[in-house]
Amino acid sequence: CSLDVLLSDCVLCCLETLDTLEQWVREIFSKVPNNGELKADFSHLLQPFDTPAFNKLYRVVPVRKVHALNISWAVPPQGKHYRVKPLHYISWLIGHEGTGSILSLLRKKCWAMALFGGNSETGFDQNTTYSIFSISITLTNLGFQNFYQVVHLVFQYLKMLQTLGPQERIYEEIQKIEANEFHYQEQTDPIEFVENICENMQLFPKEDFLTGDQLMFEFDQEVISAALSLLTPDKANLLLLSPENEGHCQLREKWFGTCYSKEDIPEEWAQRWAGDLELNLELHLPAKNKYIATDFALKASDCPDTEFPVRIVNNERGCLWYKKDNKFKIPKAYIRFNLISPMIQKSPDNLVLFDLFVNILAHNLAEPAYEADVAQLDYKLVAGEHGFVIGFKGFNHKLPLLLKLVVDHLAEFSAAPGVFNMFSEQLKKAYFNILIKPERLGKYVPHTADTDSVNSLSCHQHNVKGFTVFGKYPDNIVEFAITITLNKLTQESFLLIIV
Repeated sequence: CSLDVLLSDCVLCCLETLDTLEQWVREIFSKVPNNGELKADFSHLLQPFDTPAFNKLYRVVPVRKVHALNISWAVPPQGKHYRVKPLHYISWLIGHEGTGSILSLLRKKCWAMALFGGNSETGFDQNTTYSIFSISITLTNLGFQNFYQVVHLVFQYLKMLQTLGPQERIYEEIQKIEANEFHYQEQTDPIEFVENICENMQLFPKEDFLTGDQLMFEFDQEVISAALSLLTPDKANLLLLSPENEGHCQLREKWFGTCYSKEDIPEEWAQRWAGDLELNLELHLPAKNKYIATDFALKASDCPDTEFPVRIVNNERGCLWYKKDNKFKIPKAYIRFNLISPMIQKSPDNLVLFDLFVNILAHNLAEPAYEADVAQLDYKLVAGEHGFVIGFKGFNHKLPLLLKLVVDHLAEFSAAPGVFNMFSEQLKKAYFNILIKPERLGKYVPHTADTDSVNSLSCHQHNVKGFTVFGKYPDNIVEFAITITLNKLTQESFLLIIV
């Protein structure tokens, strides 16, 4: 077995010299016999999903309490187009959460909580035989009742993309974002790194071993258009998961015993999708992203180096801790706010209302902050045991824009009754899914009284008619929200850490 053949499958990562690494490889692997067999090739086995069992509606009974819709297509293998990455371009638009996106409209209708779309570009999703493109949507109760309308909106968005064609401006934005992420990525675990490179060696030419799976190299309108043209309603397979399917699924999957049913798409919808699908004016392409960083210059140090963060502000309104990074020298900031409140642990009511508040605030921010999220500016909202935790990280250049956006939404918090009801139902499911796991039940119930929280949630759901601000709210949630958003910034102590 020659070293050249061996190196086609071997990656080493350590601090030793190249000569030492080569010696190790020869000592350990040179005696491995070469059977002379060629690499298995399955590229002739095309269209494995060309079967009557595909392009159907499958209803499935899940273990967890969740409503989920999965729409999938099997298309010709796209690996050869790795420099263009057509499915990545399409999934970026499908999964967009800003104004004019599928999820934005579904959220306005209170039909969905989350949406993910795309292709993992490896393994089952993509190989020499086929590529899978799928869209997964977490539905609300109302969305489950209208799931065909949800599917219809997805098909309308795809029709819009096919009509307008690939957009070079959008491709270049994705290209810049991916390049920024690659150039300033954090160090990964060595084992994961060598595994990833070893896999890349089977997929890409030598010059693209490190970048082939991460960068978008060139815009090709024809390649993207060809992939888009394959995502049509008549080639889609629908999978609907819901506890509501129980009792209606007579088939049983042989490996896990999952109950499911298979049926044709109703003629009404099949005919509607087969014709010239009308466009929806509420669905459109995203605007230019203002959060993409272009200035990566490092700030000059204006304070002595310290091993640990230093408290630079300490007054009745709170404390500020700061540490400048002089080791990794990456143009990124890490900010953490901790707004401490004794109110949260006073009652199960407060715990539930606090959970609702944080979830609704995250919902309100999802659309306006999405452009920042895809540009590697991250924020995190956490309902902590003793307060509200807000974290930020990302490139220095545009992070202040995201900080201002979150603070504005925090200070002007509001929620429509439909949104309140949607998250009430979602939280009840989340609490239930916690309580069905014995280890979680034993850990949390004695300390947090989650069962009382569920009862409190039901109580507040029934009291939704008492809302009076921007719709109708229970007085205590408005008072609670105002306390969190305003009083904690001006009266209560809070801890701010910047590292």
